[in-house]
Amino acid sequence: LYFVGLTGDPIDTVFDELHGSYTEGLSIFNFDTPTSGAPEHKLMTGEGEYKEGTASQSMNDLNKNGFIECAVLPEPVDISRFDAVTMWVYCPTADDAQKLGGLEIELISELKDGGRNDDKEISWSVPASAFGEGWTQIVLNFADAKDKKADLTHIEGVGLVRTGVVDMTVYFDDLRAVETKFLDLDAEPIDSVLLFDFDKLQAGVFEGLTLDYDNHKQGY
Repeated sequence: LYFVGLTGDPIDTVFDELHGSYTEGLSIFNFDTPTSGAPEHKLMTGEGEYKEGTASQSMNDLNKNGFIECAVLPEPVDISRFDAVTMWVYCPTADDAQKLGGLEIELISELKDGGRNDDKEISWSVPASAFGEGWTQIVLNFADAKDKKADLTHIEGVGLVRTGVVDMTVYFDDLRAVETKFLDLDAEPIDSVLLFDFDKLQAGVFEGLTLDYDNHKQGY
């Protein structure tokens, strides 16, 4: 780590703690509160039943005609600076994962009829190959969406639709917008990593340097 200064008028400068950061994206809906669908779709709070926060939401096909769910966000979110969304999906069995193929995921910028008749949305149809037995994190790129009419600066709701399935159960958790260049599915997300704490000077030539240990933000 090098600092290069130009000669000239005297200046006073204080450096402290250089960090490098990874983005964890922006949470859209965390499934800690229920969606507005069937009452038998429950929040799951047991050990291993959710990935982030305090709960996931289970959905099943007790009526044997699929499900249509809509989550109305407390406040609209702006996801325009991101290029994808991710979500955790849990299928108890490989058979459930196969039946979930064709799941429609919608991000809606103008809600109508509780999310059932929206014309301003960005949506994806997710194939069965994206899911597996147990927890799977799916990644949906904006460029691959089949419908791109949503105003990404103003997302009001989330739709989850799977029709025509028979006798299946699935859990959903942690829908968030991400920048894929920062996404590493094999690594645990971290907030930051310390590169240098400036608690001591390693080497250098500084004319008139004063080490002021009373003026700092972190360390000593």
